[in-house]
Amino acid sequence: QQGMPSPQRAPRGRGGRSAFTLVEMLVVVAIIGLLCGLLLPALGQSRDGARGAVCRSNLAQLADAGTMYTLSNAGRYFEYRQSETGGVRWWFGWEPTNSLTTNRPLDTSRGLLGPHLAGIGEKLQCPAFPYGSPDFFRKFERNAASFGYNWRLSGLKKLGSFEIPAENIAPQTRHRYEGRLSQTFIFADSAFFEPSSNVNAFNEGYYIAWSAELTQLSGYAHFRHSHNAHAAFLDGHVKSIAHKSGLHKLIAGGPTANLLAPDGSNAFYGE
Repeated sequence: QQGMPSPQRAPRGRGGRSAFTLVEMLVVVAIIGLLCGLLLPALGQSRDGARGAVCRSNLAQLADAGTMYTLSNAGRYFEYRQSETGGVRWWFGWEPTNSLTTNRPLDTSRGLLGPHLAGIGEKLQCPAFPYGSPDFFRKFERNAASFGYNWRLSGLKKLGSFEIPAENIAPQTRHRYEGRLSQTFIFADSAFFEPSSNVNAFNEGYYIAWSAELTQLSGYAHFRHSHNAHAAFLDGHVKSIAHKSGLHKLIAGGPTANLLAPDGSNAFYGE
């Protein structure tokens, strides 16, 4: 009708479009924040799942390499390390003689398992190992091995912090474990405590040695996958083992402890 004021229109932005009000913008921001809060945990779980998959794949390849080694050596497993002229041949690489404490040279292609693994350097790593921790004590110039070898298979045992030969065969033979190949592990997620000036210092666990004394220096299983440790067994299968035994100490990613069988025994070690 004539004389009546026309209805007020919302102000338009450039291009003739209505502008957002402050309330509408706050609602949009709140929705985005809510979505981020819902998605980030899922993304974190996806990342952890991917790391776990890589870890299990590398463990399976290590187990296969161990089997190939036994087939090439009269059914006998390998030693944890061999002292040779000019250096030490570890199962994971060759270290020439040197006087260094940290960042020691290492050639991973010349380890005892080297001939049985292609691209051996990456196969020895678990992406969930806390290499970035300030407590990580770097023994070698490069990442060496974040998986531990079954100490018992090497034919050695622990007496305190000392390594001594077993009374029986050293190293062990695959024949000895016939019927128990699926119950005895060969490699598993690990960590080793190496107190230096930092009492919390740890490094890569190159072996895992069952010990009832959790305060001694030794390689332990590291339950870094949501409180599970991945282990590869002598028959080649890989599975996650939940934490069941007493803690040694905590480091980033999960507790460390003895790798015990579900019944609480040390059967996983092939005793």
